[in-house]
Amino acid sequence: MPGSMVRNAEYSPLDSPESIPTVFVEAWNNRDPDKLASIFDADAEFVNVTGLWWHDRESIRKARAYGLEHIFDRSTLRVVTTRVKRLSDDIAVVHARMSLMGQTPVGEVASPRTRHTLLSHHQARLLLPVALNPTHSGGHHG
Repeated sequence: MPGSMVRNAEYSPLDSPESIPTVFVEAWNNRDPDKLASIFDADAEFVNVTGLWWHDRESIRKARAYGLEHIFDRSTLRVVTTRVKRLSDDIAVVHARMSLMGQTPVGEVASPRTRHTLLSHHQARLLLPVALNPTHSGGHHG
């Protein structure tokens, strides 16, 4: 049901860097800001598609709670592609291309484009210290 937040939902195991985008999407689609925020370190950094920058898990949770209730309440997020670059045995960078459909129009943004989300990850904790979510505008992807 649009606008409702699902609690006690079933989630995939968060047991590898590759699983992070899947759990992020499950939490998003379940409108579960608590689960979404639990993926992040306490002092995580998150820059959203509009450039807003949150500096800890609780501010990420509050922003996502508001967004999932008011802006993204009819949205569906899906993982298109995930790439993981392991920097060492316990550190990885996770790049996930996600597709968001059904966002409520806000300001000049009538419909969002495909999102690229860059996540860095320290495997020992399996929590995210940083996330960057720029809009994809076409052209070269590198």
